[in-house]
Amino acid sequence: MLRLWGRPTSTRTLKVLWTLSEIGLEFDFILASATMGANGSVYRGHRPHGVVGEPAYRAINPNGTVPTLDDDGFILWESNAIVRYLATAYAPTLLYADDLQVFARAAQWMDWDNNHL
Repeated sequence: MLRLWGRPTSTRTLKVLWTLSEIGLEFDFILASATMGANGSVYRGHRPHGVVGEPAYRAINPNGTVPTLDDDGFILWESNAIVRYLATAYAPTLLYADDLQVFARAAQWMDWDNNHL
């Protein structure tokens, strides 16, 4: 079973959640906050999630950020890398038309988004 650590108010986590939904994959979602203070994310009165500062989490993601994916022991962090992995591993035809140029163009725009928006 896939496991995803993230914060629902994180745009980086949301892109992974969207990908999982498009593919139709089942997964466990573990609330985890990014680097937003000692108690984690407290956004609009929500409770802190914590987790990312704990040694067990830092062992799988030394950056202490979200999202992080565990696919049966294969750990991956960084949202764009996770999206590319999920699409290629589970739905290359659905999301990339099984076409390298479509994949490359999608990767280009995802990287542009991370760097410019």
